[in-house]
Amino acid sequence: MDLKDFHKIYRQSAKIKQLTTLIREKKSKVQLKGLNGSLASVVASSVCSSIKKTHLFILEDKEAAAYFFNDMEYLFEDRELLMEEKNILFYPTSFRKSSLSNQTDSLQSLMRTEVLKRISTQRSGFIIISYPEALGEKVVSRSDYRE
Repeated sequence: MDLKDFHKIYRQSAKIKQLTTLIREKKSKVQLKGLNGSLASVVASSVCSSIKKTHLFILEDKEAAAYFFNDMEYLFEDRELLMEEKNILFYPTSFRKSSLSNQTDSLQSLMRTEVLKRISTQRSGFIIISYPEALGEKVVSRSDYRE
């Protein structure tokens, strides 16, 4: 059994269909608890494959978000794509935390910029993975940037 077969079987399970229907009909926010290991990624990828919209996943911290992001990239076979072609996007803080100081991390800034660009130009169909610290960081508005 390969990854596509596994995904197909999981998407057809009664619980995933029920969850997908709940999200579609109620247009509600969903919080899943008690999923261990990569099961959260499998459930999320199954739902996202069935509902072709933009999805935002907020995990408890950077480490959890990074693991979830890696799982989702693997499940969607998104790892080898160029940044502009990726459908799985990671939204980190723009700073690297260290005991000495907060330094800007250019790769993380690039990832943030790509997510913001996608949000402003592409209607839907991608997945954003982040964590509270990154979402709390201020973003310069277009008008302030031009000045």
